[in-house]
Amino acid sequence: MKQYLAGVIFGLIALIPHPSFKEDTSIFPKNPISVKPYLIEPNFAPNLITTTTISLDDPSLPCGQWRSEMLEAGIKEDEIERALFIVHRESRCNPQAWNRTLNADGSTDMGLAQINDRSWCKPSRYWPNGYLQAKGILNRCRDLFDPMINLRAMVELMRYSEGSQGCAFAPWRTKGWNPCS
Repeated sequence: MKQYLAGVIFGLIALIPHPSFKEDTSIFPKNPISVKPYLIEPNFAPNLITTTTISLDDPSLPCGQWRSEMLEAGIKEDEIERALFIVHRESRCNPQAWNRTLNADGSTDMGLAQINDRSWCKPSRYWPNGYLQAKGILNRCRDLFDPMINLRAMVELMRYSEGSQGCAFAPWRTKGWNPCS
């Protein structure tokens, strides 16, 4: 009880203005310094499709080494540029990329196109063995680390999204960037 009363007394004393305080007790400076010159503004994905003309045969093209595999997997010629950009944006061209921490639902994203395991290869109410398994693309989620399987899965998701949402690249839409526009 004594400790409680002591805490209350000290709390009340803290509320009494101290004579050394001036009128303005604001924590904000009178002449704030602008931080704008020091900010690095996020650079959301530029629209390479409409603002830049590039050659798909250019070896310096990000992820250009996957072009022939994309064509073999079934990505159409007119979709290659956007697909290469998505693969670069998602995995930086690394077929072993594995996002295990950023998804709030605890799911993971795997491989070149960062295919989400919970949405596409784990069992669900509609797909008891997993969507990609039902389509014959893979046997288990870890197969997404195989570049060709990942690209075939990307093609399947593109076709699914094209039919359901009118845009092949809808699964890769994020806040601040829409590959469908």
